[in-house]
Amino acid sequence: MMRLAFITMALAGLLAGCSTHKAPTVGDGDQTEKGNENMKKSMPAGRLLSVSYSYQGMMMEPLRNKELTRTDGTPTIKFVFMGDERQFAVSDTLFDVARAIIEEEEMFKYDGYYSFKSEFQILDGYSWSFDATFEGNERISSGGSNVEPRGDGLVKINKLLQDAAIQALKDAGEEVPW
Repeated sequence: MMRLAFITMALAGLLAGCSTHKAPTVGDGDQTEKGNENMKKSMPAGRLLSVSYSYQGMMMEPLRNKELTRTDGTPTIKFVFMGDERQFAVSDTLFDVARAIIEEEEMFKYDGYYSFKSEFQILDGYSWSFDATFEGNERISSGGSNVEPRGDGLVKINKLLQDAAIQALKDAGEEVPW
């Protein structure tokens, strides 16, 4: 009987600390805005110079810390693949696609930081960051912990950068596990 009570309490504890629901978005939790001194609430007019997205969760991602940038004028994708920093030249058209995503998804309206507030302890949380720089020192920067802004901007930017990184690896003749 004592063993059954222990197992029941252990399972209840595990269930209280874990969940399988969709990650909350703005409005589902309490968000705070920090560091928005340089934030714009309209789309920057200048040319996109760099865009980056990073996600950190409980699982180690094989491809992470992705950044599209202009290195000495050459369009470049930088990322960490299987623990090694990598860099490849890419098409300049990726900047046009990234800019279109930022504009269509109104990512320039993102708050500086999103934080999910809950009375429960989050044991398996995640954090993310997004940054875009434009000519004229204009910048869009946002991040968060266990909550994201509404819309598909982060998903689309991540997919764009991920697909570009995977293609660069394949074009270099490297074996990619997916």
